Amino acid sequence: MIPPGPSPSASLEESRRALGWPALGLDVVRRFPLPAAAAPALAASAPWLPEAAASLARTVPRPPTVAPFVDAPFYRVPGSIRSVCYCPAMPASGDGAPGGAVVAIKGLEPGLPDFERLLGDLRRPGFTPHAIAEHLVFEERKIPGCLGLAEALREAERAAAAQERHLRHYGELARLPLPLVVHRHAEETTSRVRDGLRTILSADAFALAETLLAGALGVYIYHYPAAPIRAREIDALLAGLGFRERLLALLREGCDPGATIEGWVRLFVRLLYLGFLPGTLASLRTGLCCQPQNACLDGGFVDLDSLAAPAELADEAAILGSLQLGFDALLRSVRSLVTGSDEPDRAGAEEVRVDLHGIARHVWALIDAAVESEARPGLILDPTVRRWLAVPRRFDDLAALLRPRAARPSTFDAESRDFHAFGRALIRSARP
Repeated sequence: MIPPGPSPSASLEESRRALGWPALGLDVVRRFPLPAAAAPALAASAPWLPEAAASLARTVPRPPTVAPFVDAPFYRVPGSIRSVCYCPAMPASGDGAPGGAVVAIKGLEPGLPDFERLLGDLRRPGFTPHAIAEHLVFEERKIPGCLGLAEALREAERAAAAQERHLRHYGELARLPLPLVVHRHAEETTSRVRDGLRTILSADAFALAETLLAGALGVYIYHYPAAPIRAREIDALLAGLGFRERLLALLREGCDPGATIEGWVRLFVRLLYLGFLPGTLASLRTGLCCQPQNACLDGGFVDLDSLAAPAELADEAAILGSLQLGFDALLRSVRSLVTGSDEPDRAGAEEVRVDLHGIARHVWALIDAAVESEARPGLILDPTVRRWLAVPRRFDDLAALLRPRAARPSTFDAESRDFHAFGRALIRSARP
């Protein structure tokens, strides 16, 4: 039974006090003003947002636990180990759909009373040979259970830039995070994290984690226009269902999979028009905004630290590789929603996947349509992005796409050939 919470008309501060939660004092690093051009839309969809943003710039509510919970108007979704949502439209009883916009508070966990419980849970085996905590350190360069300040600032600044361009060219906010404030945790919190990590990490992992901790710990707070339920969470909730049962379950809950996919593709293409790649090859281990863990049911994306401009990449080959990585991530999100990432009636049958072919063709068709529908005056696609989007109907077009990714001779090939005779002599001299 979920205990009743404060009245939906209560302010964020009144809700915190009614729940008996303490306030967590943090250092403000950067505030992001609400865009004036979006004021009428925000006044209609989230009239409580200016008060909440001002309150969260002063102090932040401290939930009692790192575990999933529902304490209206706050909740934490299972699997969201770094994020808590504030939803004023949530029924005071905690029952029913917590509809409407939310404020997400990301990175609070090191300041919560049972943070060590989270660290202990991260010792479980992960989907790589590492335990989860060591995977985060070695593969993602992240502090287990925490948000680094540099990561928080990058994510907030990328989101702010994307929203500013989207508002200017499309006349509305995108279904993306709208940053409000970035805080810094106190040094004693960092010391607590350091002590906790020392108990769960190997010596090499801890040495690397210490270098990450040197940059301080952050808290990133943003507005999102709906409950940020991700494709991965839908996949987990509907695990074990076949295709028909899965679609029926989605439809029963009022979800329109077609509208969700169209929203993802539209946003994917708009980001390209606005000068952003959804991710780069640097995101190969850390994740992209359009992957199942970040693509949301309302058709939006979160975790925008993967965004990058084509000009930030080294060359055309890196841009093409990043575009393909983004497209593959988008396909995985569509598959997670529609058929599930591990569809039971396809288990062990990867040889002929007509279903995956159909998903890819459908998404490409939507992309082609969106390239036309989402064009706006003043927006010009990067030349490499435009070439990647075009269908290579002639062999010359295909060769132009493949050439930047083709292996090139090494600068040292000639010197290596000259070394071969001496190398053979080395082999003879090394015989046992």
